[in-house]
Amino acid sequence: MSRRSLKIAWLTVAVLLILALQVGYACYRGYVAQQLGLNVNNWILARTAEGYSIDADFAGESGNWLTVSQSLDNIIITAPREDWELKVAGLSINVDTTNPFKVTFVPAPTLELRYTMADDEYRMTGAIRRGNLGFTYGTDGQARSIFIQDFSGKVSGPIGLNIGLLQADAQIESVPSAADGGKSVDLIVALHDLSISEPANLPLGNYISRIDLAAAVEGTLQPGRPSESLAIWRDAGGVLQIQRFAVDWGPLAVTAEGTLALDSQMQPLFAGTATVRGYSEAIDALVQAGMMDPGGATGAKIALAAMAKPADDGGPPAAKLPLTIQDGFLYIGPLKLAQMPRIVWQ
Repeated sequence: MSRRSLKIAWLTVAVLLILALQVGYACYRGYVAQQLGLNVNNWILARTAEGYSIDADFAGESGNWLTVSQSLDNIIITAPREDWELKVAGLSINVDTTNPFKVTFVPAPTLELRYTMADDEYRMTGAIRRGNLGFTYGTDGQARSIFIQDFSGKVSGPIGLNIGLLQADAQIESVPSAADGGKSVDLIVALHDLSISEPANLPLGNYISRIDLAAAVEGTLQPGRPSESLAIWRDAGGVLQIQRFAVDWGPLAVTAEGTLALDSQMQPLFAGTATVRGYSEAIDALVQAGMMDPGGATGAKIALAAMAKPADDGGPPAAKLPLTIQDGFLYIGPLKLAQMPRIVWQ
C-alpha cells in the first residue's frame, strides 16, 4: 500500500471513529434526557401519592451538547391539607452529561408562597437576583447532598429579608450509623449581608453582616408536616450538634458551639458555650427595646465584665461563658438574659 493510500485509510478510520463517537454521545445524551423526564414524572407521582397537588406546564427538553435541561412553567405545588402553596413562574432542571448524578435547579426570578400558621394565613413573595440550588445522588437513587450556590435575593411578607449572599451545603449519609453518633447530615451555611426590613426596628439593628454555621444533624428527619416529623425526630433522640455558629449583628459578635434539641413543647433547648463581644452595647439595646429589666441588665454587665478577657486582636474584650436556652429563656451562666420567641410549628 502506498503512502498516499495509507493516509487515506487512516483518515477514513478517523472520520468513522468521530462519527461513531458523535452517534454514541447523541444516544447517551438522549438517554440522560429520557431519564430526566422520567425522574421528574416519577417525583410528581410520588408526591401526589403523599397527598400533594402539583400542576405544571412541561415546556420540553432543551440544553446543549453538555447539558440536558427540562423546563417547567406555571408551577403550583400545594401541600396536604393546604398547609402551604408554592407558585413558581418557571423552573429549569439541568443535568450535566459529564456528571449525570448532579441535578441543578434554576428558578424564575419571582415566586410566591402562601402558608397557614396557627389558623392564620400568610403570603410571602421572593425576588431572586441570582443563584441556583440542587442535589447529587448515588447509583442507588438516594440523595447524597443538597446545595445552594451564590444565592442573592429578596423576600417580602411577614418577614422581609434582603439577602446579599447565601451558600449552603448538606452532605447526607444514606444510613446513619451508631458508630458516629447517628449523624445523618453534615451542614455548612454561610450568609452574608442580610438586611431585615420586617420586623422593623430590631433591638440590635436590621443589618447582620454574617452568619456562619457548621453543624451535624443526628437522627433522620422524615418528610411530612414539621410539627409531626420534628416530634418523631425528637422522640428518637434527634439533636443538632453545632460545631460552630458565628454571627456579627450590630454591636454583638458571638461565636458558639453546643447541642440543640427540642423539649416536650417543641421549643428549642440549647446547651453550649459562647464567646461574646460587644455585650455591653447589646444589653443596652435590649433594655431600650423593653426586652430586659434595667436592674437585671446591670447585673449581667457586671458578671460579663468579670468573665471578659482582652482580645488577642486588639478588639473589644471577649467573654467566654456557658450559654443555655431552656423554658423559653436565654441564659448566660446563671443570668436570665432574654425571653425567646415561641415557635409555632405547623
